[in-house]
Amino acid sequence: MKKTIRILCAILFDVSFIFLLGKLLLHFNRFLFNTKYHWIYFVIIAVGYLIFAYFNHWKTLGVKLICNRNDKNTPSLLSFFLSVFVDLFTVFSFTLVIDRILRHLFFTNTLLLFWIIASLYFFICYLIAKQSLGNFLFSIKTHIKDSSSVLPVRVVFIREIIKFGFGFWLPLLALYFLFNFTNLYVDCIIILIVNLIFLLLYYTAKDTSWWDTIAKTSKSRTTKSKLIIYPIFLLFIVFIFSILLIYNNLNNSGNHKILGFKFPFKKIEHPYNYKVEPYYNFLKEKGQNPKDYILNLFDKYDIVVLCENLHPEDTQWDFIYEVISDKRFYENVGHIFTEYGCVRDQAKVDAFMQTTFDSDSALQRATATLMNYHSGNFYYFMEKLHKLNKTLPDSLKITEYFTNVYGFKYLDDAYYDSINLGRGNPLEKKYDTIMAQVVMDWYSKEKRKCLVVTNFRHAFIVNNNNIIDNSNFANNQAQYIYNEFPKQTANVMLYGFRFDGITLKPINNGIWKTALKKTGYFPVGFDFKDSPFGQDYFDRIPHLFKPYPYTYSDIFTGFVFYKPEEEFTYSKQPYKRHGAEEEYKFALQNNLVDSIRAKQLLEYYSNEGGQFGDLSFFSLYFSSYHFFDVLIWLIWASLVLLILIIRFLSCLIFRKRDNSLKI
Repeated sequence: MKKTIRILCAILFDVSFIFLLGKLLLHFNRFLFNTKYHWIYFVIIAVGYLIFAYFNHWKTLGVKLICNRNDKNTPSLLSFFLSVFVDLFTVFSFTLVIDRILRHLFFTNTLLLFWIIASLYFFICYLIAKQSLGNFLFSIKTHIKDSSSVLPVRVVFIREIIKFGFGFWLPLLALYFLFNFTNLYVDCIIILIVNLIFLLLYYTAKDTSWWDTIAKTSKSRTTKSKLIIYPIFLLFIVFIFSILLIYNNLNNSGNHKILGFKFPFKKIEHPYNYKVEPYYNFLKEKGQNPKDYILNLFDKYDIVVLCENLHPEDTQWDFIYEVISDKRFYENVGHIFTEYGCVRDQAKVDAFMQTTFDSDSALQRATATLMNYHSGNFYYFMEKLHKLNKTLPDSLKITEYFTNVYGFKYLDDAYYDSINLGRGNPLEKKYDTIMAQVVMDWYSKEKRKCLVVTNFRHAFIVNNNNIIDNSNFANNQAQYIYNEFPKQTANVMLYGFRFDGITLKPINNGIWKTALKKTGYFPVGFDFKDSPFGQDYFDRIPHLFKPYPYTYSDIFTGFVFYKPEEEFTYSKQPYKRHGAEEEYKFALQNNLVDSIRAKQLLEYYSNEGGQFGDLSFFSLYFSSYHFFDVLIWLIWASLVLLILIIRFLSCLIFRKRDNSLKI
């Protein structure tokens, strides 16, 4: 019965393994080819795995791990992986400390530094101690095959060259130079996944690693277990934690602390050196006041598109208000289109702008009834715009146009009409088309100047007639406008981050920010053309494999720096409850919502507004690249501590049991 259960578990394990491999192959190929028949990937993996199992006498990975009993003298696969887990944590700890030292001298890529230190760490460990720290903690000994003799220098050298040289560095160089795969994170993931799959299959067939086979070495269990190494390793973790904590406290002046670390959390991104010098010199010689730069663009263009940095950030909308409240704007331009706001609510916006309110609080409540703003920046912009218009004659009043397809409703989930929903909106696929069409229809009729404010990729314009088939470039609001009116359209990027998949990082590895910091963060605006900034390849969004064939001057006309991210703020919209209640009354009268669900949603809202604060989700996430490596270290350290505590207790129990048997 037990044997049958084990066999069934082994089969289930193998099926799961095949499914995961199929998923990996599917996702990898999805970025390179557009294959309709997704099932074929799983068939290829399943057939390949069955062929492997046949030639290996049906000893699959599941059978190896579940059904076969391990030789007591041979370390288990779990012990091997746990030892590597501890070793790589040790390497990562050294990497963080060395990285912080080197960044004062020159820019270092943390991931590349990690693999350099990893290669040196294992080579030095085997050269001096004949085993790594992880091997020692898990009682794993490496020696010459069919012999108990220690590893000579020549064997250590050959073994590590094979393992890291042929297993990592050579594939990395091949991906980089032969295939132009320049995203180091993706390259490393590909290499590690391929290595792991090959190692598991090789271990299933040969009971050892491929580099041990080539180097003619093997691993065995050792009875030596010096428990003193565990408290020493604990002291090592405390030491690294202290170094990171001291570095943080010396380089940061935040008032908030988490585990002793000061927030906002900052570190050196790129030191000032010869690479930064051209950028700094350009800013000193050619940069101009950012507000003047935007307004001067209207002398050459009718449509100027501003690319927000991140939706919830406040200071960019302070800058936008500075632009539109300037006399030159409302006398010569006078029209602004925003991604915020549903195009179907334009009559509502027009009525709001024409209404006179008794007090500021009445204006604020009315502003809240226009839409659900999600954050406070555009809410306060609309309030200030209303006040500005009240000071202007009718002929100079600024007109605000909504362009979005989404409803921006407080009670989204309660509406019968799905067009008010966020995701799942039937017009979602036409998102950029509709926003662009609103602007194009208006311009075709009015032939007047306007400012368009939209976010991220919606503002991208490929202006070199080389639009690649990519969702980040082919179907954007600004691109549609530019295609229709190329000579009349310009776009400007407001300073912000580059998106790197999980976190947000500085553009061009922090070179731009260092140059701006050298000027004292003086606000500036300029054309990308004929500037060192414009010559940099476009890294605002991540490329998975090959870099995009664009520079910043290929995508944007110009650039504006207003404030560094350390001074970015994120606010909450006030009077949300009031806005939701007013919306509920109107929707209920017109039978648009499920009243029960709507009442439930009302409970989520309050009328409180104000700043989110330094430790808000937004400020933490948008500066996450400053502390992301420390967060990884803390999580990794916690897991290592848990593993070693369990290992220490098991060693202690077995040692006591062995001593009692001897007595």
